[in-house]
Amino acid sequence: MKHINNATQQLDIAPHILTCLKHHKNLLAFSGGVDSSALFFVLLHYNIDFDMAIVDYAIRSQSKDEIAYAKKLANKYNKICHTLLAEPIITDFESKARHIRYDFFHTLITTYHYNNLITAHHFDDRLEWFFMQLANGAGLNTLLGFKDITQRLIGQQVYYLVRPFTTYTKQEILAYNHAHKIQYFIDISNDNTHYKRNFFRKHITMPMSKYFANGIRKSFTFLEKEYNQLYPHIMICTDYNLFSCYTHTHELHTIDMLTKRLGYIMSSKQKEELHALLTKNGSCVMGNKIVIAKNEYFIFVGLHIAWFLQCFMQVYWHNKKARYIIFPNNMAKCYDILQHITTHDSIQIPKKQRELYRIQKIPTKIRPILYLNSLDIW
Repeated sequence: MKHINNATQQLDIAPHILTCLKHHKNLLAFSGGVDSSALFFVLLHYNIDFDMAIVDYAIRSQSKDEIAYAKKLANKYNKICHTLLAEPIITDFESKARHIRYDFFHTLITTYHYNNLITAHHFDDRLEWFFMQLANGAGLNTLLGFKDITQRLIGQQVYYLVRPFTTYTKQEILAYNHAHKIQYFIDISNDNTHYKRNFFRKHITMPMSKYFANGIRKSFTFLEKEYNQLYPHIMICTDYNLFSCYTHTHELHTIDMLTKRLGYIMSSKQKEELHALLTKNGSCVMGNKIVIAKNEYFIFVGLHIAWFLQCFMQVYWHNKKARYIIFPNNMAKCYDILQHITTHDSIQIPKKQRELYRIQKIPTKIRPILYLNSLDIW
């Protein structure tokens, strides 16, 4: 991507990102801050069609002004502006706010069939991610997990998370706003170093970005080339709440990616335990939610049947949302079937089907969700 030209103060969008955004339905994650305000006008400059989504967490009086600003821009430039007033967050604000935000985005994506979610993450954010993951004991795949285009999955709907600003620093984006007299808001809570992210931002990311941005950009480019050689594309088969692929060299990386698709993030300790398990072609249940299994030929990552049943009953009886889980098209028929075949949170697989799984050497723990997928309810 071409970097900012001090004479024009223009932020360019790379050709491969333009190709991804042009002629597709796009949703911009907007906040009214420095970065998303700049991105709004950059997208306009490139004639990219998009709608907006903004969340009001109702913890700052200024948030009302930010919502009003978003609606004003939407009205002026003929955009749809989706808004959400979040429920109060008492503890663990950063984590819960992120869940609320992405649940909102995912609902919009599935409801209105957006192809891309555009965010204003920039170079400083990427550097921040890098050092935070480094401090957590991450490998190369996690350190470089912050990319400009990333394929995501909600149930069985694919969308792309697109970050056009990953090579621009905060200062470059600020310069663009000032040059073009773009209004933006400053979130004063970003100065609170009680939050881990803000601590890294103030003490590590900002100084590194200010003095060493060009060298770090080159390092990221070199590391990405090495990453692509180490982690080639793996063909993954998708079933209802179940993924499978052939065994390969970097299985832990693939499993980590697939568990995230099912809404579960493994801890460092769990990854260490899983590494030992994979060498023995074993199987396990993570957090009572995700089954991970391996045989001589395949890796399986799917929902633990007890967790699926729990979520199914919540949705069926209480109309509660269950994140990342696919439910049958025929909920009533599924309920009737489960009433007959479910005992003690496990599915009773018919003998003929069990024998077939045995011959195919399908690991025992993955069989229930595999069998459930074969029923005439989807």
